[in-house]
Amino acid sequence: ACRAVADDAVAVFYQTDVKHDGRWIDKGHLVLCGAEAAGSHALFHKIVCRVPAGMTTFGRPAYAHLVCVSRERRLAPGASTPDVLQGRCRGEATARAGTVLAVGLSSERSCSPTSGDAL
Repeated sequence: ACRAVADDAVAVFYQTDVKHDGRWIDKGHLVLCGAEAAGSHALFHKIVCRVPAGMTTFGRPAYAHLVCVSRERRLAPGASTPDVLQGRCRGEATARAGTVLAVGLSSERSCSPTSGDAL
């Protein structure tokens, strides 16, 4: 997806990790590795809580990654938003929320949300 957008655009990924065969698969890390291989860098990496803190979940972690990458864009000084978000929506709606965060970086036309696993 990172190579499929214009150099000055952003790509937003919403991705949950998974627990498989007693191993933790960190998909946020995989997204960032793919972005780097495509010549992109992270503009933000947020954590979206799927359940309230302190609750145990099975099969996958209680949070998801919301990652925004670009080849050319840079964050303006002071352009921060909260790093930990409480998820209240699912799947594509959460990816669209990530796009809203990225609107300050780019126009909506250049944002490319990619929905991973649903919350």
